[in-house]
Amino acid sequence: MLSNDPKLATVLIICSIFVCVAVIGFGCACYCRSKHGESGQAQPGSECVKCQLIDMGEMACYTGTCPGCGRVPPSLQSKV
Repeated sequence: MLSNDPKLATVLIICSIFVCVAVIGFGCACYCRSKHGESGQAQPGSECVKCQLIDMGEMACYTGTCPGCGRVPPSLQSKV
């Protein structure tokens, strides 16, 4: 049936690609929501992206606290 109608085959291939992309996107969205929560802020156990940038030296921190989450980045905490 598909070999007789190339338009139908093309439509089915495009639909299957769309479904695959939608499933992957939904999985990524669920992962991000579980990691960052509803508010978009990093949960207490995880480090926010701005803290990671400060630790890598890609972003300057003049106040001692992260502008994203308000916590002290691990690289600025005193080691005891």
